[in-house]
Amino acid sequence: MKIKIIKVFAIALLLSLSAFISCGCEQTETLEPDSIFKEKTVVFASLEKDSLFNGVTFTRTLPLNEPYDIKKAELKDVTAYLKINGIQVIPLIYDKNGVYKPGNKLYVEPETTYELFADWEGKSIYAITRVPGVPEVTGALIVDGKYVEAKINPKGNETYGAAWFITGANEFRISGLSADFFEVYGAPSLPPSSVSLRTTDIPEEYRTDLYAKRTYVKVFAFDKSFYDYFKTRANNQQVHNSFTQGGSNIIWNVYGNDVIGLFIGNAAGKLIRPN
Repeated sequence: MKIKIIKVFAIALLLSLSAFISCGCEQTETLEPDSIFKEKTVVFASLEKDSLFNGVTFTRTLPLNEPYDIKKAELKDVTAYLKINGIQVIPLIYDKNGVYKPGNKLYVEPETTYELFADWEGKSIYAITRVPGVPEVTGALIVDGKYVEAKINPKGNETYGAAWFITGANEFRISGLSADFFEVYGAPSLPPSSVSLRTTDIPEEYRTDLYAKRTYVKVFAFDKSFYDYFKTRANNQQVHNSFTQGGSNIIWNVYGNDVIGLFIGNAAGKLIRPN
């Protein structure tokens, strides 16, 4: 079955990161209304297994009382490059809207390590991620008609999340999908042989016999650093406005002075119909 879907991890990452880009919130302290704005450099890249690399976005946060404008936020004079498996160097060139891409098409390969090196106005930026392979799912079932539980064979130092999908009548479109993960599992270097993951609750409107036949689950694998990010972002809730929610001590995997963001390797599993 070939279905054009919105990738759940992209939704989860972009929703949470865009809130920080637009509001200019702090990385490590709770914000108060009279907080003094301190500009942050924001870095984002999603390295999706077997997909064309869409580049790295470099922007800056804007003051809370200033409407978000990509033309004001984007950084046009970043010097950046990728290093693949510690050997191959790929320069990144400014494209538009703060996005820097390789000069030639680059496809993201599984089981591969990517490093990001960048410099902006004397500020050094660094990130590293490993792109996992396809998650191994051994079974799935709908629990009490409320959510889907998937069983996986985890690999060491990878993070996993599961999401439900409801297909349309012709099974070639999506009628509904989970907008986030209920939980993620961060596998240790020596993981157990099997782990269960549950999705968020399926909305009441889809809890019928008709939709049960159209319910699927997809498991996503991430670089291990996604676990710390997920666990620390707003107490596992979607971040829509981190100012009004008080902010949180989010752990990012991009490093540098006053730098926040994600540079994350990920891989989507197959769409599976629960038993």
